[in-house]
Amino acid sequence: MKPRDHSRTHSRTHSRTVTPHLDLAPEASNHARLNGAISAGGSSYSTPRRSYESGSESEEAVRDAIRDDDDRGIEETLERLGFGAYQWRLFALCGCGWMSDNSALQCIAVVLPRVRVHFNLGSEIAGLLSASMMAGMMLGAVGWGVVSDILGRALPFHSTLLLTAIFGIAASFAPNFWALCLCMFFLGTAVGGSMPTDGTLFLENLPHSKQYLLTLLSVFFSFGAVLASGVGYLLLPSASCRHHDSCDFENGANNGWRHVLFTLGAINLACAIARSLLFRLHESPRYLVSSGRDKEAVVVLQAIADYNRHSMDIDHNDVRVSQAAGESGVSVMSNLSGAEEARALIPPSDEPIMSPPASPMAPISPLSPLSPLTPRSRSSRRGGRSKPRFDWLHDWQKQMAKLFSPRWRRTVILMWIIWGLMAFAYTMFNVWLPSVLESRQGDDDNAIEGALKEYVLYAVAGCPGSVMGAWMVQTKLGRRKSLALCTLATGLAMLAFIRVRSKVASTISSMLISLTGTAMYAVLYGMTPETFGTSIRGTACGTSAALSRLAGVIAPVVAGVLLAIQPTLPLIVTAAVYGVTAFSALLLPKSRVTRGSGGGQMH
Repeated sequence: MKPRDHSRTHSRTHSRTVTPHLDLAPEASNHARLNGAISAGGSSYSTPRRSYESGSESEEAVRDAIRDDDDRGIEETLERLGFGAYQWRLFALCGCGWMSDNSALQCIAVVLPRVRVHFNLGSEIAGLLSASMMAGMMLGAVGWGVVSDILGRALPFHSTLLLTAIFGIAASFAPNFWALCLCMFFLGTAVGGSMPTDGTLFLENLPHSKQYLLTLLSVFFSFGAVLASGVGYLLLPSASCRHHDSCDFENGANNGWRHVLFTLGAINLACAIARSLLFRLHESPRYLVSSGRDKEAVVVLQAIADYNRHSMDIDHNDVRVSQAAGESGVSVMSNLSGAEEARALIPPSDEPIMSPPASPMAPISPLSPLSPLTPRSRSSRRGGRSKPRFDWLHDWQKQMAKLFSPRWRRTVILMWIIWGLMAFAYTMFNVWLPSVLESRQGDDDNAIEGALKEYVLYAVAGCPGSVMGAWMVQTKLGRRKSLALCTLATGLAMLAFIRVRSKVASTISSMLISLTGTAMYAVLYGMTPETFGTSIRGTACGTSAALSRLAGVIAPVVAGVLLAIQPTLPLIVTAAVYGVTAFSALLLPKSRVTRGSGGGQMH
């Protein structure tokens, strides 16, 4: 380890003055010493006031709180690292991932009218194409979200985009509608995991002062819609039929939708290759610290500093709170941080200890980050290894149980409601928008081209929405009010779209929906990973995204039923759902943590 500037360490250590607040159950007598262990010495940090029930649940809650709060040292290190070349490249590559994901989503709406003609489908059956994609995204969001919390962020980052490309290309060769639905289902499993894990990875490499850039990342999401609609506008008109009976399928008269899927799949494949060949990704340093893998976090942070050409030396004091014996009179274990002693004071668990790997390149047990924290010696923490146990179901249950701890229950439930309702409304409108625009073109020979042109304008209008969302969260409105305002504005724009009849007014109102809707999603995508602690972030974001996909599966079916009753009824319901979502956003807890990744960034 390189020599450190001790004067800098001393200055940083004594600049923090915080008071810990941990209200622990009387039954857990050892837990009562946590305050002294954490606050011992001149270096201390604050934790939000919490109340825990006695028993194993309280012990697990304390362990999770320690994991989330244990990265106070790394926060200062990331601030000193700043936003350099590594973060810029990660921003671009995560952005390409979001662009690819949304292009795969939007291509369903673009090609759906042509798929209906190709396979001679009714609207009820055609809606299953979107439902298949959303069902896959639901499964992928949960699966990849938990994987990212167990095995790390790097594996989903590399795998999901590659799988998106593979199944997108495969879909272009689908011989029948059901094979196409199957390909879209598997494509959805990849897209569903890519969006939340990419956002989480980018956030965890940002200093706190730059976390608003996660909202700005949604600009790439808008580019994905522009990409899909632009490719459709270029390829579909020359190879599309409006009616099944008069189409020459044998000569490829309606193969434009296949060309769109293949082209987007090839673009996604190029992005996936660029991720692997043009950039060496390091595991998230915040994830490593949260998982107790301090040695690896030091190596990663030093590599990032070197990549950014930042002349600074990283050691173990930069990834955890160093402690010394202080005036509190609480003895501190030799060479151990207060957080480590706090861990040692937790009653032992009956489960086996999974120590961190001996080196950054050593194989990692998937249970390592989630194993109970029990007293261990310095040698075991530094190099000891236990037999790995691949109990995936147990791990998944453990992660899900954390979401319902007293600390997170209300926030998780409200986030699930917001994600679900927002996806329900958005999908109900967006999937059928190209078909609606085409029907408003009448019997014009250029109806397909005219509808696609309007859809391109709709997609382009969403690009400023991401910037608008990033700006709004930095104003006095904050995240909660920005989300509520954008959601309500989207619902009002939807009502305007229902009432207008002219082509110009229809185009303008749809563009307004795109602008406010993109800003709405930009705020939501940015605030969700910021809200949760590191130990549950992947699972919380994944389950939220999964519920949104479940809503996306239901939405086309419900829309079909409502269309049979009255053509404008789905749009009216959509506007009403946006109103309920805006109200739910205002119910989110008011809290703000000035530093750390322990969550609570809403205000």
